[in-house]
Amino acid sequence: MTVPSKTRVAVLISGSGTNMVSLVKAAQAEDCPYEVVLVLSNIEDAAGLQKARDLGIEAIALPHRAFGKDREAHEQAVHAELQKRGVQV
Repeated sequence: MTVPSKTRVAVLISGSGTNMVSLVKAAQAEDCPYEVVLVLSNIEDAAGLQKARDLGIEAIALPHRAFGKDREAHEQAVHAELQKRGVQV
């Protein structure tokens, strides 16, 4: 019997990541249908990034300010990072 693969999830944060920690801990249950594969923030020093790393989750910052007023360019960059990691949700 093959075990179905878990849904690959990214969590987007902008601060402490309290909800992200809850999602990551829930994903540790064997019967959880998802796995958190990435935590991404638009804030470079968001405290939740380090929390994610401490939990063994890849965490990156993609600051929106670097894109100026071009919100679409930032969203495309976020999308590219999600695609690279095969994120489904």
